[in-house]
Amino acid sequence: MNNATKTLLSGMATFAAVGLFCFILFLIGYAMIVQFNKPGTPLSKEIQPMQYFGILICILALLPFLQYFLIGVLLEAGEQAFSSLFE
Repeated sequence: MNNATKTLLSGMATFAAVGLFCFILFLIGYAMIVQFNKPGTPLSKEIQPMQYFGILICILALLPFLQYFLIGVLLEAGEQAFSSLFE
């Protein structure tokens, strides 16, 4: 294997590891939200302190993907602002 192939495969392995880590971290946070839910109430009503910690873990798990969300939102907002200038 040449160096370019090794570099490509190591980059792909890094992205796969980050994705797997985020997935596991999100599952842990979601399990905490469900486990510490007050019996007989929906998940978003009467949130317990450990559920806040689970929500924080879920948010941390989604941080690597935040850039793609912001790119999509800001690109669309920029297109709307630019098109409204010429109406």
